[in-house]
Order: sequence, then C-alpha cells, then structure tokens
Amino acid sequence: MKIGIAASVMALAAAALPAHAATLYHDPGPTGPAESPSSYAFIASSGGGNGALSFTIHGYGTLDGVNSYEDDFTLALNSAPILQLSYDLGGGGGNAIFTNIYGATVSSRYATGGHWAIDVAIAALPLLSGDNSFVFAYVSPLGDALGGAGRHAGPQGLGDEGWGLSNILLTGNAAVTPVPEPASWALMIGGMALAGGLMRRRKVAVSFA
Repeated sequence: MKIGIAASVMALAAAALPAHAATLYHDPGPTGPAESPSSYAFIASSGGGNGALSFTIHGYGTLDGVNSYEDDFTLALNSAPILQLSYDLGGGGGNAIFTNIYGATVSSRYATGGHWAIDVAIAALPLLSGDNSFVFAYVSPLGDALGGAGRHAGPQGLGDEGWGLSNILLTGNAAVTPVPEPASWALMIGGMALAGGLMRRRKVAVSFA
C-alpha cells in the first residue's frame, strides 16, 4: 500500500511540472562570407511543440535576387524545405519568397558592416520531440532557378559574392528526461526494500556465527 502511494505521488508531481521555453540553439555568428553553393547545419534537441527561430542573412559582394545571376536561399527543417527566397543583397534583381510554410517574416534589406543583410523570424515552428535538424543553404543555379526557368550565370566565387548567417536563435520546450511509470517506481522501491532485507539478514547471520 505504501509503495503504491509513493509511486502515485511521484508520478503526479512529475506530471505537474510544466514544459518551459529554453534556448535550444544559439550562434551569434557571423558564419561567412561563404561561397555559394554551400550550407550551414545544426541539430537541436527539443521537448516537442512549437519553437521560435530567428536569424540574419548577410550578402557579401554582389549576392543577387531574381535575375540572370540569381542566388537562391533554402532553409530545411528535418530534410523538408520550409523557406525558400531570393533577395537582392548587393547584386541587383528582384526580391521574392517562393516557399514559406510557417509564415516567416523577412525584413527589408539594411546596410551593416559594409554589406547588406535581412532579418528572418519564424514565431511558431513545430518541432519534433527529440533531435531536429536545420540546414541553411545557398545555391547559384546555372540552369533553372527558383525565380524561373532558363540559363543563369551559376556560381560566381568569393571574389564576386558570398553569404553568411548571424544571430541564429532557436527557442522552445526543453527536452525532458522521461519519468518512470508508476509500475517502474513500485518495482524499484520493492527491489530496494528486498535488498535492504537481505542485507539485514546477512548481518544477523554473521553475528550468530
């Protein structure tokens, strides 16, 4: 009876603990300049539910928007593209967002440190319970691009253009250690009681001997 009550109390106490928002990943950066094509990736562990992600994309040199020199950005969550865009960050062209699954907001470009940048924020990003993989990537297509079919200039090299990230911040529910089921608590407590009884018996036997 006592074992059952103790297990129930422990289970109820664990269930009453609320999930709490925490910093799941942070990289102040900047990570660049990096040549296109290239990528930046990380894995973050979460307790599940919605998280929030924000970051800054930097364009160095003549990083292009939608034109014949187009440079395309993709953010993938657990291998699925959730944000794809092409912005003029020094090379001209139009600004366009092609994929935006979770309603990311993208700022207007602004000057910082002698180059252009944009801020991106996703307020409600569904995360798996466990590991979540993030891949940020830029490509400079030679053929079809996100902005349209046809021939494009392809990679220009760091002598002409580059990209990078900074202020990467992912917050959400912290991963939690699984709480044993009430039956497991009962088994553990019962096992400890049995071990204690055996130790007492052994001591009595030794004293009589």
